[in-house]
Amino acid sequence: MSLTPEQLAYVAKYNIDLRYNRLDGLTVTPYLPKFCPAGHPMVPGQMTVSFYPCLCQEGHTGHRLWSHDGCDLTACAPACVNHPGWYEWPGMEVEV
Repeated sequence: MSLTPEQLAYVAKYNIDLRYNRLDGLTVTPYLPKFCPAGHPMVPGQMTVSFYPCLCQEGHTGHRLWSHDGCDLTACAPACVNHPGWYEWPGMEVEV
């Protein structure tokens, strides 16, 4: 992924993690995991996406959560110190 100087400044200013988000111009779109921690496909209508406010790590305000509605397992990003049972979704591999 090749970012313009304007995009690089935007990423730095708003602390955007490109493992979990895609930039189209200056529009940020989150990536979604393809599978839950148990291996079930994460598709619309079969998963719940939410945000958990948390200050467990310096420099962030919470975690994005993805729960598979069938097995109720939760993946999160970034990892949560307070909920070690939540699977940390590693995000997408991107090159900046």
